[in-house]
Amino acid sequence: MSPVSENGNGKGGRRVKKGEKSGILIRAPFTVNKKTEVREEDKEVVIGFKPAYVFDVSQTEGDEIAGIAAVNGSPRWTVDLLKAFASDKGHRN
Repeated sequence: MSPVSENGNGKGGRRVKKGEKSGILIRAPFTVNKKTEVREEDKEVVIGFKPAYVFDVSQTEGDEIAGIAAVNGSPRWTVDLLKAFASDKGHRN
Protein backbone atom coordinates (compact mmCIF):
# COMPACT_ATOMS: atom_id res chain seq x y z
CA MET A 1 0.00 0.00 0.00
CA SER A 2 1.09 3.54 -0.67
CA PRO A 3 0.47 6.34 1.84
CA VAL A 4 -1.65 8.34 -0.59
CA SER A 5 -4.94 9.89 0.49
CA GLU A 6 -8.19 9.77 -1.44
CA ASN A 7 -7.63 13.32 -2.70
CA GLY A 8 -4.53 11.99 -4.45
CA ASN A 9 -1.88 13.66 -2.32
CA GLY A 10 0.58 11.54 -0.45
CA LYS A 11 3.73 11.68 1.58
CA GLY A 12 6.99 11.02 -0.14
CA GLY A 13 6.14 12.74 -3.43
CA ARG A 14 3.64 10.17 -4.73
CA ARG A 15 0.13 10.71 -6.08
CA VAL A 16 -2.70 8.59 -7.44
CA LYS A 17 -2.56 8.07 -11.22
CA LYS A 18 -5.25 9.86 -13.20
CA GLY A 19 -8.22 7.59 -13.93
CA GLU A 20 -7.54 5.11 -11.10
CA LYS A 21 -10.62 3.71 -9.37
CA SER A 22 -11.16 4.01 -5.63
CA GLY A 23 -8.55 2.42 -3.44
CA ILE A 24 -9.15 0.08 -0.54
CA LEU A 25 -11.35 1.40 2.25
CA ILE A 26 -9.73 1.15 5.70
CA ARG A 27 -10.38 2.47 9.20
CA ALA A 28 -7.82 5.19 9.82
CA PRO A 29 -7.12 6.67 13.26
CA PHE A 30 -8.71 10.06 13.99
CA THR A 31 -6.34 12.05 16.19
CA VAL A 32 -6.35 15.32 18.09
CA ASN A 33 -3.54 17.22 19.81
CA LYS A 34 -4.03 17.30 23.55
CA LYS A 35 -1.93 18.93 26.26
CA THR A 36 -0.70 16.44 28.83
CA GLU A 37 -0.89 17.21 32.55
CA VAL A 38 2.63 15.95 33.26
CA ARG A 39 4.25 18.02 30.56
CA GLU A 40 2.94 21.17 28.99
CA GLU A 41 3.39 19.65 25.53
CA ASP A 42 0.87 18.64 22.91
CA LYS A 43 0.44 14.91 22.49
CA GLU A 44 -1.36 13.31 19.57
CA VAL A 45 -4.21 11.17 20.92
CA VAL A 46 -6.39 8.73 18.96
CA ILE A 47 -10.06 9.47 19.72
CA GLY A 48 -11.69 7.27 17.13
CA PHE A 49 -11.52 5.95 13.60
CA LYS A 50 -12.73 7.26 10.26
CA PRO A 51 -13.07 5.70 6.81
CA ALA A 52 -10.13 6.41 4.48
CA TYR A 53 -8.94 5.06 1.17
CA VAL A 54 -5.44 3.76 0.50
CA PHE A 55 -4.04 2.84 -2.89
CA ASP A 56 -1.74 0.08 -4.06
CA VAL A 57 1.67 1.29 -5.19
CA SER A 58 0.78 0.24 -8.75
CA GLN A 59 -2.02 2.85 -8.69
CA THR A 60 0.41 5.67 -7.88
CA GLU A 61 3.21 7.58 -9.59
CA GLY A 62 5.95 9.93 -8.50
CA ASP A 63 9.16 9.71 -6.51
CA GLU A 64 10.82 6.32 -6.10
CA ILE A 65 9.73 4.35 -3.04
CA ALA A 66 12.48 3.37 -0.62
CA GLY A 67 13.26 -0.33 -0.58
CA ILE A 68 12.44 -2.62 2.30
CA ALA A 69 15.41 -3.90 4.27
CA ALA A 70 16.02 -7.63 4.28
CA VAL A 71 15.91 -9.39 7.61
CA ASN A 72 18.31 -12.26 8.15
CA GLY A 73 18.74 -14.76 10.93
CA SER A 74 16.39 -16.39 13.39
CA PRO A 75 13.80 -14.44 15.37
CA ARG A 76 14.02 -17.03 18.18
CA TRP A 77 15.86 -14.64 20.54
CA THR A 78 12.99 -12.15 20.31
CA VAL A 79 10.52 -14.85 21.32
CA ASP A 80 12.55 -15.54 24.46
CA LEU A 81 12.64 -11.80 25.26
CA LEU A 82 8.88 -11.49 24.79
CA LYS A 83 8.24 -14.53 27.02
CA ALA A 84 10.46 -13.05 29.74
CA PHE A 85 8.70 -9.68 29.47
CA ALA A 86 5.25 -11.31 29.69
CA SER A 87 6.36 -13.40 32.67
CA ASP A 88 7.63 -10.27 34.47
CA LYS A 89 4.21 -8.68 33.93
CA GLY A 90 2.46 -11.69 35.49
CA HIS A 91 1.27 -13.41 32.32
CA ARG A 92 1.53 -17.15 31.84
CA ASN A 93 2.39 -19.04 28.63
